[in-house]
Amino acid sequence: MQDGTVIPEERGPLLEVGAGLNHSGNAIYNTRPWFVQPADTTAGLTDVRFTTTETAFYIIAVSRPSESLKTVAPVPVMEGDKIFLLGGSGTQLAWSINDGVLSVNVSDHELDMINLPAWAFEVVYG
Repeated sequence: MQDGTVIPEERGPLLEVGAGLNHSGNAIYNTRPWFVQPADTTAGLTDVRFTTTETAFYIIAVSRPSESLKTVAPVPVMEGDKIFLLGGSGTQLAWSINDGVLSVNVSDHELDMINLPAWAFEVVYG
């Protein structure tokens, strides 16, 4: 409103965004966009976006992964790196790269911990 108050109908969505940034803000704040984007989201691939810092890389799934996050983009993930779902249980997720496809195994239980239509994965360099 003009006086700075937020009407009840808008309060809920704003609080949801705030809660999401509370657990996934590392993928947004003080990052740079990584402009390499996957060329294809068909055949079981996940619709993703990327951000990066000097110490981590973030994969933001804008569609819910099904059993695993999969992308063909050449992401900077190497042996020894660890992947976590921000806002999840904090458990390190198993991942692999086969035939140019990065697959990150993530359970429905982990995904259900996130109440927004985006899931941020943090790649911590080894």
